[in-house]
Amino acid sequence: MRALQLKLINELRPKTVLHEYAGAYEWKNDQWELMSGRFAEKKSHNEVLVHKELIEACVTIGAELKGCDLSEEELRAKAREFVRRWPRLYRIETFGNDLFDSVDQFSLEYIGPKKDDPGFPGNIYDPRAIILRDEKAAEVMLEQMRRRENPDEVIIAIMGGFHISNIHQRGLLRSRKIAYRGFP
Repeated sequence: MRALQLKLINELRPKTVLHEYAGAYEWKNDQWELMSGRFAEKKSHNEVLVHKELIEACVTIGAELKGCDLSEEELRAKAREFVRRWPRLYRIETFGNDLFDSVDQFSLEYIGPKKDDPGFPGNIYDPRAIILRDEKAAEVMLEQMRRRENPDEVIIAIMGGFHISNIHQRGLLRSRKIAYRGFP
């Protein structure tokens, strides 16, 4: 898969490459920096799981390399938003530290009338978290599309197939007349 990603970057020469694993960070000045308007814990160079070859390919062609996923801190903020918006439907339980500090795990429990709702376990792989992460990815892609100087400019977004499938099924990009393609 990495070979296909590198091939696409080298052949299409995009001005921007978005990557799920970069989260709320962008590659600037030979290091990962938190993007403006985003929040996350400071990560070291080794904690952002984008392959070195991909970083080098982007640097070589002069492409911006940015994250397109929610950070864990942003996901916790979304959980707090659920509780604020629907206090009779959701309750937060924390495991570890206080939710407003650094939390190891949290659970956003659904307490509304539909008891078949499984709640929102506080991890990035929960189906509800994935929905929020998909929405963030689409938001970042659309923002990058708006920022283009040339409408023919290519943007590459590297994400797992599950995210792309969800984004496609929910029409998050299709409804905005953006051409995109997923690869196996």
